[in-house]
Amino acid sequence: MDERITELARRSVTDSVYQLDKAATVEMARRLERDRVEDVRKLREDVIKPIADRLEKVEGRPAMSLARWLGVVTVGLGLVALLIQAYGTLRGAK
Repeated sequence: MDERITELARRSVTDSVYQLDKAATVEMARRLERDRVEDVRKLREDVIKPIADRLEKVEGRPAMSLARWLGVVTVGLGLVALLIQAYGTLRGAK
C-alpha cells in the first residue's frame, strides 16, 4: 500500500513543485529561527536586563538603613519605657 501511495505522489507532484515546497519549508524554518533569536534578544533587553539592573541596585543597598535602625531602636526603647511604667503602676496599685 505504501508503495502505491509513494508512486501516486511521484506521478502527481512534479519535481519543480516538490522543489518549491522544499525551498518554502527551508525558508520558513530560517524565518522561524530568526524570529526566535530576535524574540530572545528582545526578551533579554526588555525584561531580563531591567530586572537584573534592579536586583543589582537592591543588592548594593544595605538591608536596613540607619534611619530604619534608629526607628527600630526608638520603638524598642519606647516599649521598654512602657513596660517599666506598667510595672511601677502595678507595684504601686497593691
